[in-house]
Amino acid sequence: MIHDVTFHESLTPAQQKIKDIFVFGCTTGLRYSDIYLLTSKNIEVGPVDWYLKIKSKKTKTYSTVKLPNYAVVILQKYLSKSSKAKLFGKHFFV
Repeated sequence: MIHDVTFHESLTPAQQKIKDIFVFGCTTGLRYSDIYLLTSKNIEVGPVDWYLKIKSKKTKTYSTVKLPNYAVVILQKYLSKSSKAKLFGKHFFV
């Protein structure tokens, strides 16, 4: 389902965004509350790999997660030039 282009194209734009957020959350293991707070400041692009650096809202601990390629593709759809803008927008399901 993650890589099924026919399935993805059958979804409405809102459903595609929900799917992207769900897959991103499953890939990174982040809580909804942490995904919601992500901005471009949380992304570190290395020479080969992309990393997500976050401080957990619940536990206040810092984590670094190496992102797989399909998570990077999802991020690239939503990255903003503003470091303060939320990656997935103000409202997830709009």
